[in-house]
Amino acid sequence: MENIKCFGQTRTTGLIWSLLAVLLLWHSGASAKDYYWAASGLSFSDPTTACAHRVASAGYTLDHIDLVSDSRANCYVIDRFGNSTYIINSAEYFVSRHGDACPAGSEYNPKTGECSAPEEDPCLSTTGNKITHRHKLGEILLGTIATSPPPPSVCQSSCRYSDPEMDGKAYRFVSGDPSGAWANFSYFGDGVTCENGETESDPPSDKKPVSDKENKCTNKVCLTVDEHGNCQQYTYSCTATEKYTDPGSMDCDYGSVNGEAVCVPNSPVPKMTEKDVKTDVKETINPDGSKNTETTTTTTTTNCTGVGACSTSTTTNVSNNKTNADGSDGGSSSSCTGSDCKDGDGKSQNDQKKEEEESQSKVTGGDKCDSPPACTGDAVQCAILRQTYTQRCADEKFQEVDGEKLGQEVEAGFEGSEFKPFGEGERGSFDLTNMIDTSSTVSGSCPVIPPITFTIHGKTETVQFGTVMAEVCKYASWFSFLMVAFAMRRAAEIVAGGMA
Repeated sequence: MENIKCFGQTRTTGLIWSLLAVLLLWHSGASAKDYYWAASGLSFSDPTTACAHRVASAGYTLDHIDLVSDSRANCYVIDRFGNSTYIINSAEYFVSRHGDACPAGSEYNPKTGECSAPEEDPCLSTTGNKITHRHKLGEILLGTIATSPPPPSVCQSSCRYSDPEMDGKAYRFVSGDPSGAWANFSYFGDGVTCENGETESDPPSDKKPVSDKENKCTNKVCLTVDEHGNCQQYTYSCTATEKYTDPGSMDCDYGSVNGEAVCVPNSPVPKMTEKDVKTDVKETINPDGSKNTETTTTTTTTNCTGVGACSTSTTTNVSNNKTNADGSDGGSSSSCTGSDCKDGDGKSQNDQKKEEEESQSKVTGGDKCDSPPACTGDAVQCAILRQTYTQRCADEKFQEVDGEKLGQEVEAGFEGSEFKPFGEGERGSFDLTNMIDTSSTVSGSCPVIPPITFTIHGKTETVQFGTVMAEVCKYASWFSFLMVAFAMRRAAEIVAGGMA
């Protein structure tokens, strides 16, 4: 009886506690209040308005507030001396927040202490917009690209773009700087702000020729002075840089020459010319009033044609000029070293080399398969040209079919006597004796298996397989004749079908 009573009490107590829990939950949900700031028995939606009311009721003017926590704001007032002050010990100079949560559709802003609608993402207007980002696929080794995928998203003006799609062919930069193979990818706006760590977009080149020039000179520096402090020798230098880049068609055609992969630029080929000129001038005033001027000009020229095929040359010109005391010309001399020095015809070694290359690099023919190309100049480009011509013409020849010629060839193949049509009396009977060899079927002889002798429990037994194999070979021989019969029947059907 006691056990039953205890069980009943325990069950009743559990039901009471469950009911209380439900009531508490219902009460808490029913009595949930929106956030508000209390001041002088009134409720306000933000702490600034609450502070303004609190200090105004005390005869002060609000200067500013300080949100010391999510639930308290200190109110600063302007005192009678015009200073901003906050009396920490006065209950009249702070307000507190009450309630359980912000109203539906709004969020709490800890900077202002009020509930407000969520701010619209400033990047929302970029949704679906397209940008272009250049991505390095990888380094090129003998024309081979070890491809790496583009980033899944990039960031431009703090907005995120994703879903990359390759735009056009891979390309290389004319001077090999930056190195490797590159490709342009299109990205589309997500309409959201970028997160930390996003890859910044790298806009591609517009592929237009670019020319840059820059000139600058240093101030004159005195090297020696006379007894009166007058400068007798001084020097200065000037530098001039000129760079011209024509990207041309930067994408390449890939092929194989002597088993090695190569990358041949399409026409027009990229070109880049960069020229750096440094001029050092040293002037010396002689005791007789004349002046010697030594000018050293160092020109460094870099020419790139194609992709990464660059050559650099340096030429140094030294000239000495004398000016007499009366200002007349006192004579001059000069010397030159380097591949850009002019000869008697006014041409340098580089000029002559360029002319030779232009005269040697020629391609004729190759437009039609009956006229093979004749190529002189770059061996790699000529090899690829011939390889392309051979493959193209082989494909065209394979695809060409002369119906009349093919019919004549087939007809000529059946002109032998063995392909003569049967006469009227020959129809229905065919002698196939010499057409099918029946001298051998499955095998020439039946295999011989020696008897097997074994001992069990001290008793020796012998099994003779010769009799068994004789019976097996007899049935196998019958089966072989059956196979030949079926084969002859099928052969007759094929021959008859061909004659029909």
